[in-house]
Amino acid sequence: MSRTLYDPPGGWRYGFPNAYEPLAGETLEDTLIRDGYPEKDVAIGAKHCRFWEEREAA
Repeated sequence: MSRTLYDPPGGWRYGFPNAYEPLAGETLEDTLIRDGYPEKDVAIGAKHCRFWEEREAA
């Protein structure tokens, strides 16, 4: 099984990378804010966010 991780610029200050688990109808910006990224930086965070797949240990 694998999961998608995401990491916005400077995300380490806010506990990123995190598993990318958007709620139904939620935008990337909404998910970033919900996961603790500052609202004032969310536009640049969403534009330059990195995503990757990570295999979960069995």
